[in-house]
Amino acid sequence: MTTFKGSQEDFDYFIVPITPQNKQQMDSLVTIETLLDLDVEPSRIRVIFNMVDSDKSFEKQFTGVFENKTFKSLKIKDFPIINNTELFTHLHDIGKPLTSVLSDDRDFRTLMRQSTDIKEIDLLSTDRALKRLATGVNEELDSAFTKLNLN
Repeated sequence: MTTFKGSQEDFDYFIVPITPQNKQQMDSLVTIETLLDLDVEPSRIRVIFNMVDSDKSFEKQFTGVFENKTFKSLKIKDFPIINNTELFTHLHDIGKPLTSVLSDDRDFRTLMRQSTDIKEIDLLSTDRALKRLATGVNEELDSAFTKLNLN
């Protein structure tokens, strides 16, 4: 963007992901500082906390960010959060997109009861568990998107 002067005006918002790893946090803060140096208004900068470990304190995972003067200047009140999940690894392994799993409306309980094939029952059980996981993650993604407040 520094090469193409004024190109920052082509965007309504800039969404900067922040992950728990220290180097990535510092890189995200440098990105925010660069955007501010390009005269991007703080109100056009959004952050999303990604790969958050739900078993650890959110604040402790991002101490460096929350203590940063530049980050504080953004005055973000409601943080979009996406917890770390194995869902996308599973989806990759089975070669299915999230939408396909979410739209699977099979009655797994009935199908499992009707089957006598152990392998089929195991596959149905896995598909049911994946659908449940995907449903929860999808709700989390929707919530994070809403908190981005992209009018």
